[in-house]
Amino acid sequence: DSIHRDNLERLVRWWLEPRLSCFENVEIMPESENEFIVMKVCNSNVCASHGDIDSVGASPKVLNTLFEKKLGHGIDCVILGDKHHRESFEEFGITSMICGSLCGSDDYANNKRLYSTPSQLLLFFNDDGIDAEYRIKCE
Repeated sequence: DSIHRDNLERLVRWWLEPRLSCFENVEIMPESENEFIVMKVCNSNVCASHGDIDSVGASPKVLNTLFEKKLGHGIDCVILGDKHHRESFEEFGITSMICGSLCGSDDYANNKRLYSTPSQLLLFFNDDGIDAEYRIKCE
C-alpha cells in the first residue's frame, strides 16, 4: 500500500545534504522525476536506479535507448539495487550491476526467500571506465 515514489532515496538526500554541504568536493545528486539519475564519472555516463523497475539483463539495452532518445547520449554503466543479491551483466560494452543489500534480509526479503550477505559496492573509475570493483561486507 505504498506509493512508488515513497522511498529511501528521498530520505537519504534530506539527511545527507545538510551534513555534507561544507565539503566542496561532495555533490548530492538532485531528485529525479524519473526515479533514476545520470552522472558523469570520469569519462563514463553512469545511470543509477533503485532497481525495482529494471532488470540487470535488460537495463543495458533499455536504459541506453531511453537516454539516447531523451538526452542525446548513451550510458556506459548501470547501477541497480532492490534485489537483495549481487549480480552483474555486460552487453554492448555497457556494464549493469546490482549492489548487495545493506541490510541483507529484512521482512520483505524473508517473505520472498531473498537471502544475502549484507554488503555494498565500491567502484573506482578511470578515464576508460570502471577500473576496480569491491564488495564491502557489512556483517
